[in-house]
Amino acid sequence: MSDRKVKEGDVFVADHKETAYECRVVTDNEGAIRYQVGEKVKGRVKFGAEIFKSMTAAGKAATGYAVHPNKFWTVKGETPAPKPPKKAKAKKATKGEDFRRLDDGRVYCQSCAGPFDATVDVVSGKATCPQGHSGVVVELEAAPAG
Repeated sequence: MSDRKVKEGDVFVADHKETAYECRVVTDNEGAIRYQVGEKVKGRVKFGAEIFKSMTAAGKAATGYAVHPNKFWTVKGETPAPKPPKKAKAKKATKGEDFRRLDDGRVYCQSCAGPFDATVDVVSGKATCPQGHSGVVVELEAAPAG
């Protein structure tokens, strides 16, 4: 939705959880701009009796939570703006070099910066720390004597 003035008769649309909504601009008895929300059912839009003071409130009536009107509603007949791609979540470290066997037999997790008692899988050589990081445990060579 662009930053334009709305006028009586304008219609906005939105889809939320597989339901299509329309928001039409109306005026109250004093001529103030108000918004009425309708839900599309079997090809027809059924408007409720409740009138809202803002498009944010109209969006909340449709979704059950506050929405940004410029992101939620689109002018009827216009193509909605594409949604930005979701940000990738940071993955937990899983490299083998994140784990080192300490002289006392415990394993040191570099991601947590702490030692822990670990049961190391004898086949894969992998372990998992209490924080959920996993990887191959690297056995350190003993320091030369003397």
